[in-house]
Amino acid sequence: MDYKMTIFNEQLVKVKQTVINIISLIFLYVAAIGIVITAFLFLFGTEYSMFLALIVVGVIIGLWYLTRFYSIEYEYSLTNGCLDIDKIYARSTRKQYITLNMKTLEEMALITTAGAKEKVYAIPRGKVYNCSSNANPYGTYYAIFNTKKQGKICLLFEPNDKMMEGIRLFARGKIKEDKIHISEGK
Repeated sequence: MDYKMTIFNEQLVKVKQTVINIISLIFLYVAAIGIVITAFLFLFGTEYSMFLALIVVGVIIGLWYLTRFYSIEYEYSLTNGCLDIDKIYARSTRKQYITLNMKTLEEMALITTAGAKEKVYAIPRGKVYNCSSNANPYGTYYAIFNTKKQGKICLLFEPNDKMMEGIRLFARGKIKEDKIHISEGK
């Protein structure tokens, strides 16, 4: 009998907050407080006081909704040569981000490999999918795929050792690896 082995790997990667994200989040909170204080000063004690409550509730709901987009995780799922990446907001809302067939992989290597950044920058901006944590350049890989629908795209991601084992099964000869495994940053 001929048995086919099913390959399934999953990995969750939390995106690290950048300085720009933190500053914009602080600006969002300051703007929300400013709107509430301004509404309170101009509307309290007038015939429009009932709108004060609506403004405060609207600002709180808007703030809650917008801050959810600052907590992002990526889930990588590799199933029999199909790499699915989902984007998870605030650990509650999941959206399918991209699905790639490993057969369309042209090249994959660590982003720290010589010449890697030039290859990434050669891909048009809208076709680069950054699904990394932004925290570990020594474990970030770039992968260039040539899809029928989008043409050449570049994926930046951080597969762990188990995920890399699965990827190697479907991408023989397309992964350029250093002799030393440097995901630990050594």
